[in-house]
Amino acid sequence: MAIVSGLPFEPDRVQAQSQAEAAYQTAIQVAQSQNARIFELRSATSLARLWCLQARTHIAHALLDPLLASFTEGAGTPDLLAAGAVLDQIKAQMRQLEPSR
Repeated sequence: MAIVSGLPFEPDRVQAQSQAEAAYQTAIQVAQSQNARIFELRSATSLARLWCLQARTHIAHALLDPLLASFTEGAGTPDLLAAGAVLDQIKAQMRQLEPSR
């Protein structure tokens, strides 16, 4: 394992995350082309979760927030609850990254 910018760098993990990101993006595109919004939400939630782990919270928020907000029904369904929980996690991380006032 090498060290990059003070953090452990594991090429296998980076490659796996890149492959997962590509798969989630493909899944989102397929769901959009089929107008399968719940599958789009599931894929977007998974991708946002991955980006959150990578400290890419702003892009995760930009993906998930408007998509989740577009659902007007089914607020208590497992998929919307899971997306909401991930969005809450993203918002919490973003608040931690804000400079102190």
